[in-house]
Amino acid sequence: MRIRVWSVLRIVVVTVVIVAVGAAAWLAGDRAADTAPPPPPAAAPPLVTATTGVLVDQGPVQVVARWRRTSTYQSRRAGTVTKVMLPTGTTSTIGAGSALFELDTAPVIAMRGEVPAYRDLGPGADGPDLAQLQQFLLDAGYFTGAVDGKWGPVTSAAVTRWQDASGIARSTTLPLGTVVFVPDLPSLVTAAPDLVRGAVLADGAPIFDEVAAAPSFAVRLPPGPSEGLGPGLSVVVTVSTTALDFTTSDKQTTDDDGTTTIPLDPAAPLTCARWCDAVPTDDTSAWPGVVTRAGPAEGVVVPVGALRSGTGEELFVVLADGSNVPVDVRLQVGASAIVSGVDDGAEIELPTPGAG
Repeated sequence: MRIRVWSVLRIVVVTVVIVAVGAAAWLAGDRAADTAPPPPPAAAPPLVTATTGVLVDQGPVQVVARWRRTSTYQSRRAGTVTKVMLPTGTTSTIGAGSALFELDTAPVIAMRGEVPAYRDLGPGADGPDLAQLQQFLLDAGYFTGAVDGKWGPVTSAAVTRWQDASGIARSTTLPLGTVVFVPDLPSLVTAAPDLVRGAVLADGAPIFDEVAAAPSFAVRLPPGPSEGLGPGLSVVVTVSTTALDFTTSDKQTTDDDGTTTIPLDPAAPLTCARWCDAVPTDDTSAWPGVVTRAGPAEGVVVPVGALRSGTGEELFVVLADGSNVPVDVRLQVGASAIVSGVDDGAEIELPTPGAG
């Protein structure tokens, strides 16, 4: 009987303890909830200051240059090249009386004339090609007669004086191939690749090309997605250490591989100087360029991230006081934009993530 009583008492005591512990835990949790700190207030959106500045939309482009050949001149006699006066791989200017190269030690001379050399010139000859020779001798101070295109004693004496002064062996005739008549002198030329000392020339072999007064330039856009270039855009090309100004033309071609070529028009007539020597004559060369797509423009600059759109897609910014101000974007370059409608120095909110 005693055993049962003790068992009942033990059960009662354990139950009371459990209830007491649970009640204490509930009270402690309730007090903790009552004393928990309130959530922190929402952080104020960051502000930026609108400032007056200048934006320009520029980017690098590849520009290629090449010399445009206008005429090719050929040797009119065969022989071995014993000396070359024309530099190779670049351009040089020749004038009336310029020695171009030597063939079998005899110099080949440039003279002004529309009629190409096609025969020996000597006693009994007459015609426009002989008149060209007489005009050269007159301009050089060796001839005092009338430029009549007829070979007489005065012409013979003038040819002899010129030969002696130029170190050319005297001859009663001027053999074909001694003179190259060029319509316009001085002229910019480039030597033929095979015109080198020791080369054996055949009659009709190229000896030099007449080229344009300056190289031509073009923007080359690689295949694949790229932003096209419209006409009239400014492009600055640096050749060696010289900056040259161009504008994009309204013509362009696209190769089979997708490469687009846009010719460039010089902003002012190009005048060859030392920079021309850096442009090789035997191949196309590449040079760095910078194209200006828009600008420069001056105005109030704000971050693009500060711009918000309304229900009608109109743009606005939110000032520090919470007011909305409509704006128009005049020019956007990267992460910045020039806008109208905002004053210089205005404090503007930057939207927080999730804000409209």
